[in-house]
Amino acid sequence: MANKKITVSDAIKLFEKFLNDEGKSELTIKNYIGDVRQFEHFYAGTLPKTTVVSLSGSVEAVKPYIAEMKKDSDVKTTTTNRKIVSLRQFFHFCANSETLRGEVPIDPMAKVSVGKLQGGGGHTVKWLKREDVEAILNAVPNVPKTNRLHIARNRAIILTLVNCGLRVGELSELRLSDIDFEKGVLTIRRGKGDKFRQVPLTDGTAEVIRNWLDLRAGDNPEPLEPSDYLFTTERASQISERGVQHITQVLSTVSGIPFSPHTLRHTYCKNIADKTGRLEIVANLAGHTNINTTRIYTTPSMPELKKVIEDIEFE
Repeated sequence: MANKKITVSDAIKLFEKFLNDEGKSELTIKNYIGDVRQFEHFYAGTLPKTTVVSLSGSVEAVKPYIAEMKKDSDVKTTTTNRKIVSLRQFFHFCANSETLRGEVPIDPMAKVSVGKLQGGGGHTVKWLKREDVEAILNAVPNVPKTNRLHIARNRAIILTLVNCGLRVGELSELRLSDIDFEKGVLTIRRGKGDKFRQVPLTDGTAEVIRNWLDLRAGDNPEPLEPSDYLFTTERASQISERGVQHITQVLSTVSGIPFSPHTLRHTYCKNIADKTGRLEIVANLAGHTNINTTRIYTTPSMPELKKVIEDIEFE
């Protein structure tokens, strides 16, 4: 590659290898690569047929491509946001790759923001798809001014919310003594209405929490004060509800996925309902006092209803 122009196609192959080496899921890789290839196709269409589709020249095509996407009324804002995030990941990789950074000395996506969604952003979606949660987790290291402590803590926060179904206040109140790693149980001592409940703690989530605690207790440039609370900050021994909400707001912007802490709880409940079909299990794990609160998770969403109609549609 040193003796010829590096093409966008060359860069995509290296990006795909990087994603595989990082252990990203097959679905995440498929989405990222598909989105970047759409950009490559757009860029190539702006050039004479014999022109090399070079990586260095692609930087100039970023703004027109995004403007074209945002102008297209047939493309949903969430879809545009996802494609922006994919390009952000791609060019961030290029700008930091020893092989490619000479072609992309300045990340063209650094100042590109995702679009706002109608109806209050994160509250327009009741629950998330698996690829949405993966996109949020993939965005954790890309938050501006982050460090390894932030990355470990924020990843643990997202996974605890989405895999244990906690309310934001319950997460804030978690203490170290509420985690039983040996039995795989997380205890919520004072849930809504002061209700006590316990939920399963999976091995994967437990490992991420352990990683956060190991880093927190380690030799850090900015050592954290010892605390009985599970989640802390540099300034406080207990993360506040507002602090958790701020983290999710930032990750919503960086990932392009509209969500809030409560969206992650909804996702937990919806997945259990879909898996078991039993409202009493959802109610028990979510700490619902009234079973009617749980019925939302067995009510078909519009996409689900549309899929049914498409399957029976006459043509």
